[in-house]
Amino acid sequence: QSLVFTTYATLQAGKNADHDAEVCLLGYDGTGLRYLTDRADAQSMAGSITDDAQTIFFNSNLVSGAGNSDRNYELWKIDRLGNNLTAVTNSTSSAGWGLPFVSGGGGRIAVSSLGDNVAGGNADFSEELFVLGSDGSGLRQLTSSIVANAIQPALVAGGNEVVFVSDDDPFGTNPYRIRQLFRSTTTGSDLRQLSQFVDNGGVYRGPEASGSGNVLSFSVTESTGILQL
Repeated sequence: QSLVFTTYATLQAGKNADHDAEVCLLGYDGTGLRYLTDRADAQSMAGSITDDAQTIFFNSNLVSGAGNSDRNYELWKIDRLGNNLTAVTNSTSSAGWGLPFVSGGGGRIAVSSLGDNVAGGNADFSEELFVLGSDGSGLRQLTSSIVANAIQPALVAGGNEVVFVSDDDPFGTNPYRIRQLFRSTTTGSDLRQLSQFVDNGGVYRGPEASGSGNVLSFSVTESTGILQL
């Protein structure tokens, strides 16, 4: 069992001397710390890891060989030993990608972006939700709103459904545009609003889902500004 995280610190001697954002791997018991990225010319931010803890997906503006010469924030994958670095996306938009969430089996990624990644699908450059294969194929835009953002996706149900945060009001049940939890299939159908928060804080961070997708955890911000889990 392993987790991935982003650090700006030097957690091992000789690592991350410039204090850029780097991706690290760590065992649940606190052992086995490893820097998966350590580049003086790039910022790399952890996304998620497959259930078998073998492949890590993240976003970065790094350049690898001829890849990403425009230094956009692209999606990348790398194995747990820090080998086999591979670009998943190669966009021309400077809007880049958010932090990717990979399905447990490693076949699908959900991610937000400000870019118009599907031609004409995000002309206003709001933050929208996308899914794609872990090899970069099959890109699909799931949300499209000119007055709202969709962020922080989590794939559930074997990667066939996605839970995310949005301040959209598709059903007339979120008139104050509070950040609510939504769920839909990865084809964009069966959209449901899961929460009905009326406080102006709404969902601050989340969601994280159980393996079955039946239980979600997330944090909310009260009107007092206090975070609650």
